Amino acid sequence: MAYEVRPTALYTAADTWAKALPNGLIQIGISDFAQQQLGDLMYIDLKSEGDAISAGESFGEAESSKATSGLISPVSGKIAEINQAVLDDPETVNNSPYDSGWLICVEPDDWAADKAKLLNSEAYKASIAERE
Repeated sequence: MAYEVRPTALYTAADTWAKALPNGLIQIGISDFAQQQLGDLMYIDLKSEGDAISAGESFGEAESSKATSGLISPVSGKIAEINQAVLDDPETVNNSPYDSGWLICVEPDDWAADKAKLLNSEAYKASIAERE
């Protein structure tokens, strides 16, 4: 099966992605692979704006008819913005995981250090292939 993997994003082995925005914030979401594995999302629970999060730790949960999955942060920092649209309509993530389906934006503590630990698109594709 083919999964969309964006070369402009960096990935975690836990299937979340991170992308630096021009304003210095880091946008975070789940990968196309993750949303397809979960199936139709019914509920998303996220920490609140202003909350501190740590790379490798949960910043919320995504619930589908198949499973509930923890959302693992690729970066450490403070949540600057939450995508209210995905809370109101979780299927937005299924329909557009990299665009309108992003989850949070984070003011990073040390983007350079976090970025160095993430997978580029080719490494992430290899990670998916190993699991299939």
